[in-house]
Amino acid sequence: MTKITCMPPALQFSLANCKAMLWSILFTEFLIFSTACRKAKGPPPAYETVSLEGSDQKKVFKRDSLGNLLVEGVIFQGKRNGSWVTYHPSGQVETITNYLEDRKNGLYLRFGQNNQIEEQASYMDDLLEGTFIRYQFGHLDERIEYKAGKKNGRAIKYYLRGGMQREMEFKDDVQDGFYRFYGEDGTKQIEEVYRAGKKVSGGIILSK
Repeated sequence: MTKITCMPPALQFSLANCKAMLWSILFTEFLIFSTACRKAKGPPPAYETVSLEGSDQKKVFKRDSLGNLLVEGVIFQGKRNGSWVTYHPSGQVETITNYLEDRKNGLYLRFGQNNQIEEQASYMDDLLEGTFIRYQFGHLDERIEYKAGKKNGRAIKYYLRGGMQREMEFKDDVQDGFYRFYGEDGTKQIEEVYRAGKKVSGGIILSK
């Protein structure tokens, strides 16, 4: 005859707790080991500098642990000047930023992995100035007017297939002026007026 031994509920609960604790300890040790392995790869990549012959300027490079170029640019008297370029891990250009004495001045471009422009803007003394343009999948997505780093003027959002989705006006980063929303067929659906961030008139346009 076979003996059937029943384990007391308290002991069953205790064993379940032990198993849970064991898995918790093993998982914690795995995380510690993984972190240690990542840290063992060495310090973050440092900048390399090369003096330009006949000039006080220096060419600056930054590479990853595999030697792939990450950043390059020029410094003069310890400050960034001219065009600085950053690269995607694939080696394609990611951003082009222009500097004057360590401050953003001039054209700024950002590229996606497919080499298409994603953002285009201009800076003056580290502040956005003029038209900021964003692209999505190679199509115009957004245009915003800036002055001294703040939205001033029109901001326009486009549908992916083309055509204006909405347009609005800003004054010193605050919505001020008209707001219009359009359907994909180009029909105006909403028209409102804002003053100092608050709507003062307008609303949904009822179709006739």
